[in-house]
Amino acid sequence: MARELQAPARGLKYKLFKEGTTFSDLADAFRRDVALQRLLPTPGMTVELMASELGYHDPRHVYRRFKQWTGRTPREYRNGETKLAS
Repeated sequence: MARELQAPARGLKYKLFKEGTTFSDLADAFRRDVALQRLLPTPGMTVELMASELGYHDPRHVYRRFKQWTGRTPREYRNGETKLAS
């Protein structure tokens, strides 16, 4: 990323730190946005395909991340299901 921006890696890392974020945080937010806005609404998009598109090697990672992002599985999110209060 630093090479693409033609900036020293340490300088980029420091700037992100000053902004209160990390490259990992930004990459995760990007994956979340792509998953929710582009992939999930695509008809026929399976979790396996979604994992591949998002750069995960295992579909279980998609399930885990979805639960962290939304509190629901991809299927629950797609179907508009809400989590019942316990």
